[in-house]
Amino acid sequence: MSNQLSIQSICDQRRQQTLYNKPLARINMISPYETSNYTKFDLDMRRKAEILKYQKGSTKGNTLTKKQKWAQIINGNTQSLSSSSSENTNTCIIQNKPMPLSASDVPPDRNVSVLYNDETVPLYNFINPIFTRAYGFTNNPTNLNSIFQENILSNIICESNISNKIASIVFSENADLNVYTISINNIPLALYIRGDLSGTNINLNILNGVVINSIQLNAYYNDNLVPDRSIYRYTYSPTILQSYNLDISANTYLDGNTFKGVQYIGNISISNILLYTSPGFIYDFKLTVNLSYFLARNTEIPSMHASIIANITPDKIMLHSCSIQPVRSIPEITTMSISSSS
Repeated sequence: MSNQLSIQSICDQRRQQTLYNKPLARINMISPYETSNYTKFDLDMRRKAEILKYQKGSTKGNTLTKKQKWAQIINGNTQSLSSSSSENTNTCIIQNKPMPLSASDVPPDRNVSVLYNDETVPLYNFINPIFTRAYGFTNNPTNLNSIFQENILSNIICESNISNKIASIVFSENADLNVYTISINNIPLALYIRGDLSGTNINLNILNGVVINSIQLNAYYNDNLVPDRSIYRYTYSPTILQSYNLDISANTYLDGNTFKGVQYIGNISISNILLYTSPGFIYDFKLTVNLSYFLARNTEIPSMHASIIANITPDKIMLHSCSIQPVRSIPEITTMSISSSS
């Protein structure tokens, strides 16, 4: 990455930043028509009864008309005018027991023969929802003291010699230094082996399976490789760079002619990753593994494939139709994390 950022580079960063701003809507639509035991008739009747609670001759309840206000000024009798206005109103009363439409001065309706007001029924959609529902957004809670926001990806299949994105970070306004040293801690890895048995003899012995030769992490800015400005330090727990044996027996369940298995093999941590920063900068971290695998003492396996799964989760472990040695305990799987230091 050069010191002079091009317009295209700035636009690419801006495009990535929009991916990290996904606020959640505050609104939570719950309709009693679908989530309660009340019938549609009950809910519609409750709303109809509320609408019919009005005062004849006025759409504003006890609000004084212009003539009433003028009479109030002339007579100087505010209290008596207000009382008179209240007493002379003809309020349509909807009772709790069923009443005929004529009792409420409501025109005949072929679908409704009676009216009643059951206030135990929720009043839904009485006011236009456009004016009552909040369609605003709320941002995810963030650590006000954090230097960056991290996005860690899970169960990423890493094919041999292909770079695969496993995480990214966005530097916040709190990143007031030009350079930060980043550490990626405890990336759980698993070995994924699958193959095809098209022959007739599947009574196999231990097969020398896969050798993990190397694992390398690189930082990217706008999909451009960031030159190493420091010597990355790799820590394996336990030793991962070794040979793994594949065991298939005659009693193994096979899905047709195929076999497969996923086995947790350990963790890797990478530290001393030096990055030049400014608020809003986004970096991606990609993992590249180098694998070699071969068949020993058997020609009945025409194809076999191996890969690494980065940031594996326990639910993805599957020892379906083969076992991989050495075996690591599943409870050892930890969560990947990213930290920084100035």
